[in-house]
This record gives sequence, C-alpha cells and structure tokens, in this order.
Amino acid sequence: PIPGASAVLAAVVASGVAGPHWAFEGFLPRTGRDRRERLQRIADDERGTIVFEAPGRVAATLADLVTACGAERPGAVCRELTKLHETVERGPLGDLAALALAGRILARGEFVLVIGAWLGGRSISGEAEADALGAARTEVERLVADGLARGDAARRVSGTSGVPRRKLYGAGTLE
Repeated sequence: PIPGASAVLAAVVASGVAGPHWAFEGFLPRTGRDRRERLQRIADDERGTIVFEAPGRVAATLADLVTACGAERPGAVCRELTKLHETVERGPLGDLAALALAGRILARGEFVLVIGAWLGGRSISGEAEADALGAARTEVERLVADGLARGDAARRVSGTSGVPRRKLYGAGTLE
C-alpha cells in the first residue's frame, strides 16, 4: 500500500476483505470475559473489523477469531505495512490461523488483523473450534516428527494457539 499516517486505512486497502463498511477495534483485551464479549461483537457485526495485535499473540487471536467468527470468514494478516518487510496474507480465518500456528507468519513487527465483512453464513462455533483444534494437533504432530518431545510440542503449540495443552498432548495417540 501507499505509505500514510494510518496503518488502519492501509490495512483496509491492502486486505481487500473489509467490505464497504468497517469498524476499528484497536487492541483486543488480552483475556477474560471482556475479550470473549468483544470477539462475539466482532463475529456478529456485519461490517469488516480491523484490530491491532502484538506479535506474540497473533496466532492465539486468530484461533479465537476462528472460534468466534468461523473458519471460512475472510481475513487478512498485515505485517509491517509500508515498511521493507511488509507482508499481507489473505484467506479464510481458518487458513490464516493454521499459517500462524505453523510459524509461517513471522511473529515480529507490527500487526493489523482484518476480519472480513460478515457474509451471513458463518460456521457453527463447535465446528470452528474443531477446525482450530485439528490445526493445532497437526502442528503438534509435525513438531514431534521433527524430533521434539510430545510434551514440549504440546506446550509450544498451546502457547501460540490458545488451545489447552491437555487437548494437544494426546494428539496422534487417540483414534
């Protein structure tokens, strides 16, 4: 995007998914009821939504957005806008969460997340939660295959995805 004074507007333009009407939410609360309520408001809002996020919380926030909004809702992860290492990843929130969880979105720099306008047909929350859990378990298995101990892999993925470690520790051992 063209450099300017506002990362919000640059993200709206670069994402291509915000829709004709959008809202800026700033930084989401880190935890608790306020966070859950804000995520639900975003999920129910017909407008696109723009939020800022800290690098270390991008994967967890994307997983929470999948749970609240559904895996198929369009989105974009904008990093380091108007800078040398600018990246914009676009796609369904479920795919973006999986990329972040796998470490394929570099967790450095300034992040602006764009949640696309509500299209009227979002996934059921339980289905979205299952999608996020499946992506997290797949990442645990990849780390174990790369030689990391299962407990360490579960701890690492839990820290970045927000999925409880106990749900990840048995990944691949339960059928």
